[in-house]
Amino acid sequence: MTMELGPRKPMLLVMYVVVICVLTASAKKVPVQNIGPIFMFGDSTLDVGTNNHINNCTAWANHPYYGIDNPETEATRRFSNGVNTADNIGFKDVTSACCADKTPQG
Repeated sequence: MTMELGPRKPMLLVMYVVVICVLTASAKKVPVQNIGPIFMFGDSTLDVGTNNHINNCTAWANHPYYGIDNPETEATRRFSNGVNTADNIGFKDVTSACCADKTPQG
């Protein structure tokens, strides 16, 4: 069974796009304000394994395959080679994961 598009659906899509474009173009520019610190608690979308300073922790990300995107090709000690959700909120420029503290603790 195929779903046929009636003559209304493409027209609704075009109208929707036009309305979004008009609203975007007519929106007032709000000056950028400084926002205080944000504390975020959550699951693996927020925590990428930066647990290097926990004594007796065996879940470190210090294996070579965790640093394959690193220009220096060494482990980044994070379970993510990129930025996560928390890194993207409120920051214009985010320091790369490869610049994290790499000194083993414990």
